[in-house]
Amino acid sequence: DENQRNPFVFENYYADDPIRHPDLLHNTHHPFNGEPRIHLLTDSYYTPNELHYVRLHLHVPDLNPDEYELEVHGYGVRHTKFSLNDLKTKFRRYETVTGLQCAGNRREDFHNAGIGKKIFIGPHWVSSAFSNAKWAGARMRDVLEYCGLDVDAMALGKVRSPYIKHLQFEGYDVSETGLSYGSGIPIDKAVDALGDVLCAYEMNGEDVPRDHGYPVRALVPGHAGARSFLNHIIVSSEESQKPWQIHAYRGFAPDITFENDLYLWYNGPKVRLDQAQIVQGQPVTSLPCNPPPNSIVGGYIEELEVNLADAERTLRR
Repeated sequence: DENQRNPFVFENYYADDPIRHPDLLHNTHHPFNGEPRIHLLTDSYYTPNELHYVRLHLHVPDLNPDEYELEVHGYGVRHTKFSLNDLKTKFRRYETVTGLQCAGNRREDFHNAGIGKKIFIGPHWVSSAFSNAKWAGARMRDVLEYCGLDVDAMALGKVRSPYIKHLQFEGYDVSETGLSYGSGIPIDKAVDALGDVLCAYEMNGEDVPRDHGYPVRALVPGHAGARSFLNHIIVSSEESQKPWQIHAYRGFAPDITFENDLYLWYNGPKVRLDQAQIVQGQPVTSLPCNPPPNSIVGGYIEELEVNLADAERTLRR
């Protein structure tokens, strides 16, 4: 039998990834990461789904919506499973408009950093790993309340527990070794009475596309955007221990370098990895989209030269 003689079958881990729009500039192919051409961001208030920047850490799972399950478990909640239909029928549908940005946006600026070092880390975002969309789904605080968590008392500060500090998210996307992607947020963000954290199943009035977490993603306005393909919500005393969050999503001071400080990870000679905070909230960001970089704006230079010539003649008089 051929399979018995050759038990290892090598396949393309990314073979089932969706086809992307040609105006998404490819920063990495596998996993795919792409940003729209920056001038297209101002064509409409809501970034079209096919042009919304894509940030993936692994392959794109191909999930059957009829078989989808979201599991909620951990301290203080009943272990509960929800189907996609449950999320759509058991909970009121809410909408929220938010701009998402990759925490590594404008990373290409570090290629010629004027601080005595250069950083080459993929994906090489230029500046448009930033998009805006209208999302819809079930509020995460409602889902947690359904599972037994007293979200109102927690939001008011009447209930505090050392065992309920974080929500850990685990996705359906897994590495070649079977490790599922994971991240997380502080519990205070999820139970906030404003209720803008969603188990989102719609994006701009359509099903969430595969590249953005189909069929359900955690949508956390104001936080780093990598929260897709939601499979587990775990109420915990600690941050997600998945390597993407506990290792990669940390911010250090400009004078901290991998070569001098971080190369031994937890036992570096000067700085331990866990001394830097994990990236959560994102700062307000603004950037010019039109005219795009390297554009020539007709008329301006000529008009400036004329004005300078007039000024020079006036001075000579």
